[in-house]
Amino acid sequence: MVERKDLVRFGVFAAFIAVLVVLVLWKYVSVMVIAPVTDPLQASGPVVERGPILDRNGKLLAVETRQDSVTAWIPDVVDKADDARLLSGVLAIPKQELLSTLSSHTGFVFIKRQISQSESKQIQALKEAGKLAGIELRPDYGRIYTEGDLAGHVIGYVGTDNTGLDGIELTFNNQLSPPPPKSTAAGGDFFGNQVFLTIDQNIQYFAQSLASKVFQDSEADSVILIVMGAKSGDILAYVSCPEFDPNTFSKFPAAVRQDRANSYIYEPGSVMKIFTISSFLELGGITPETEFYDDGTYEHALPDGDVIRIKGLAPHEWEDAQLIIKFSSNVGAAYASDTVSDSALYQMLKAFGFGSPTFVPLPGEASGILRPISEWTPRSKPTISFGQEIGVTAIQVAAAATALTNDGILLKPHIVEKVVGPDGRLIQSFPREPIRRVISSEIAHEMLGFMETGTDPDGFAHDAKVPGMPTSAKTGTAQMLDPQTGRYSETAYTGSCIAIFPTDDPQVIVYAVVINPKKGPYWGSGVASPLIRQVSERLISYLGIPKEGDQVVSASPPRAGARAPLSLSTTLPDLTGLSKRELLPLFADRDLNVRVSGSGWVVSQTPPPGTPLTKGMTVSVVLQ
Repeated sequence: MVERKDLVRFGVFAAFIAVLVVLVLWKYVSVMVIAPVTDPLQASGPVVERGPILDRNGKLLAVETRQDSVTAWIPDVVDKADDARLLSGVLAIPKQELLSTLSSHTGFVFIKRQISQSESKQIQALKEAGKLAGIELRPDYGRIYTEGDLAGHVIGYVGTDNTGLDGIELTFNNQLSPPPPKSTAAGGDFFGNQVFLTIDQNIQYFAQSLASKVFQDSEADSVILIVMGAKSGDILAYVSCPEFDPNTFSKFPAAVRQDRANSYIYEPGSVMKIFTISSFLELGGITPETEFYDDGTYEHALPDGDVIRIKGLAPHEWEDAQLIIKFSSNVGAAYASDTVSDSALYQMLKAFGFGSPTFVPLPGEASGILRPISEWTPRSKPTISFGQEIGVTAIQVAAAATALTNDGILLKPHIVEKVVGPDGRLIQSFPREPIRRVISSEIAHEMLGFMETGTDPDGFAHDAKVPGMPTSAKTGTAQMLDPQTGRYSETAYTGSCIAIFPTDDPQVIVYAVVINPKKGPYWGSGVASPLIRQVSERLISYLGIPKEGDQVVSASPPRAGARAPLSLSTTLPDLTGLSKRELLPLFADRDLNVRVSGSGWVVSQTPPPGTPLTKGMTVSVVLQ
């Protein structure tokens, strides 16, 4: 039998539990019902304004902007069907999709992020007319890419949450949008850092324009073009066609957004000879005087009696290293490979950077394909010597060429110059970065000389040379593998060309790759060399690199004494010492294509004074 004391104790305990339950429920209800709902855009703490991306000269390429986003607080929405109808007419979103969004949520929901100014004004007008109850415009951050598709594969893009998804926007996301300091008050603004690229917007523009034209005219699968500072490793232009506009990146398929310059792997063809022949010279297998007899076919007898045979383009009889490069002899390169071991060549190719990423700070970089020696066949060494059985990326080839332009020392390629704080303070810089010595200075200079003979009128790379500019160049043509048969295709090729100039004091490396051109020439000398020449012409003018025959004077004030205004007759006058204003008569002549670089006074001109004026002539002047 239960005693009275026990009943009292039980009653007190039950009352305590009941009070506790009521308190917990009251706290829950007060939070969910009575407490005001926090705006998600304000609940995230301090607002971080993403820092801009700029070119090497400080020109804006990506900048933050405040745009409205359309939101809804469902409890305050009165007529979902009418709201969906009105919003559909403004936002270009199907009415049923909007109605589904409004009907499937019970609290806060985004209707559309980062709308245009015109859309904001229309919604605001509807609000002022008493429409769209529960629908609000909230300030939100967006990203504007000021130059559209210019360098889109480098810059990348951000998602709706303003977080980098590709390109520099991704790899430098934490610098562009660092977490705010804990001391920053909630709701306050905080600014991200500025990222300066090594890209020159002007060089990028004309390089991309010229590459795009080749892409369209040749109906190629893609075109890759890299312009690099020969002594610094700085990438001045980085083109991957087809291009896309980061402002509307979601409208482009993933294949178009692919950065082929650092991810597409291909056989380089004869461009590879500048690295393999350099390797044979460095290893001592050959000297510049070593000759091989090229009767049109390479033959090598194996111990088991089999014979490796490799056909060349045409017989050239006796060839040394210089002639192998000039006439792009596969047979000569294959015979030269017999003078070194498999392991020695493998180690040299690794030293040039093949088979490894360059670590350029862009996502998705591939390592290329350089199979271990254990997987080589007796045919591997001779075929690798002229660019088969090895897979490269365009950025690898351009980077490897820095060993030729820096006395044998390989440089790391750079695409970011510096990171600067919102207060102008330097956060991080990326100076010239030597990696290792690959070949001797003497061999580097010898190879540049060999390549220069390739631009002679009878050389394979003659179409890559700008008249008056000593240029070292090498072309390449490679059959592509047919994915259906696993064999080399008879119709699909990769044409490429690399150029370095001036030969005696290299300033620029230009590398172009045209993948599977289906219209016009497909070989490197026919499709890539002309592109190299066109880009080089613009570079020489823009950078003010003197050519042979240019009249160059030291930078100085205008000539003393009065000078008659510039007038044109039948020949080009002497322009040295003139200011940009004094050059205006040149621009007035519609028959002339005038290109001016620099500021100050004219220090060089092309063509030289006295050249007969012809319709369509290009006149380039450099000011300092």
